[in-house]
Amino acid sequence: MYRLDKIDKKIMIIMSENPTISYTNLGKLIGLTKNTAKIRLDRLLEQVIYQVAPEINYKKLNLSEYAIFLKCNLTSAKKTQFHKWLIKHKNAHWVMDLFGNWDYYIEFICKDIFEFDEAIQDMIKFLGNSFLNFETHIYAENMKNHELLQELTADVDFKYKFKWPVPKDSQIHIDSIDKKILFLLCQNGRMQHYKIATKVGVTLPTVTNRIKKMLQAGTILRFGAYMHFARMGYSKTLILIKMNHYSLAQKQQLKKWFGNEIHTKLVSRVANTNELITYVSFQTPRALEAYIHDLRKNFSSIIKDVTILRVVDEIKLNFFPKGLL
Repeated sequence: MYRLDKIDKKIMIIMSENPTISYTNLGKLIGLTKNTAKIRLDRLLEQVIYQVAPEINYKKLNLSEYAIFLKCNLTSAKKTQFHKWLIKHKNAHWVMDLFGNWDYYIEFICKDIFEFDEAIQDMIKFLGNSFLNFETHIYAENMKNHELLQELTADVDFKYKFKWPVPKDSQIHIDSIDKKILFLLCQNGRMQHYKIATKVGVTLPTVTNRIKKMLQAGTILRFGAYMHFARMGYSKTLILIKMNHYSLAQKQQLKKWFGNEIHTKLVSRVANTNELITYVSFQTPRALEAYIHDLRKNFSSIIKDVTILRVVDEIKLNFFPKGLL
């Protein structure tokens, strides 16, 4: 298990806010030389931060996110084949192997419902008799999205906030060059702009200006750092929360509770339902039990049911799969 010291934790706080920060600026913030900051950050990038990528506003690209929970009955060999199929799939964005009522959580990025339906039919055809059932979710909003667990850095007295550009209410035309840039940034959000320019076949100023324009227009909302919590002794869990109708005031109370909760990374509200999906991490089963108990205690009047799905493996996370090029 990788153990973070206080300098590591400060770096993690900074990376959760601005993972594209330079080694020089990182060192200045925590009192290290550029070389020491580089050694420290590179070690974290190798050990516990597995991906830096832009958070893309897919609506600006006329794309939509569709999520499914999948139930299937796979042999070991078929499971390996299915994972390879998902990794190569042109629209599959996020894939998790689960233990519980569902076997997989899969997000697709598609241009419309017809492309999504095509992806589902292809998947069912691939699974054959192994396919049992699936349930579709379309998200209306994120009520929380914060990759760094607050519990990890609770013992460090260090604050850092980075302000990304406030998106302008405007559309910009996204061409093939922009898509290639986004594709490369989603492979490595810290890739130097001159390397992107070489790979795309354009000049360095072209890359820098296009990224700036995408940030200003809100096509890129920010950059995020995604972490190997298992390597720091944490499990990963999806929790499906079915709820009665709740008021706007209760919704604000939910947002506040999740916002302050130290184990919660992501909370999404499902469209046209009163269902929430949360992505959480804990070091012990007792901590998970305490989380559920506290959630039920605070919102007993509106919670109908809670389903816990343990994440066995995160098979794929690609914010710009090849099908979007």
